[in-house]
Amino acid sequence: ADRYLRVMPPKEMFIDMVTKMASQLPQEQQTPFTRLMTKHLDLEKLIYTIRDGLVRHFTAAELQALANFYGSSVGKSAMSKFGQYMADAMPHVQALMEDAYKKAKAEMEAK
Repeated sequence: ADRYLRVMPPKEMFIDMVTKMASQLPQEQQTPFTRLMTKHLDLEKLIYTIRDGLVRHFTAAELQALANFYGSSVGKSAMSKFGQYMADAMPHVQALMEDAYKKAKAEMEAK
């Protein structure tokens, strides 16, 4: 898990996500937003939470394979695109989930 965290540093992932989130804001709010999000992140807690989840859900062999992939040039290239992918996809995924939730709730209440 520690090797995986070295090749996939949580702080870098967080900064990439926050930068992509900030790009959705007006230009004058982007830098203050990024600065404040970084200021308020409990990095130690984030690392602990990620490490704990990794060791609970993956075997040592799986973690080794993940570290090998994400440490490779192809893995690094893929991850450099992941933040933008998530920023593009998540609003649509959230809207679809919300729509499905409303429909499921309405159907359950009708019975």
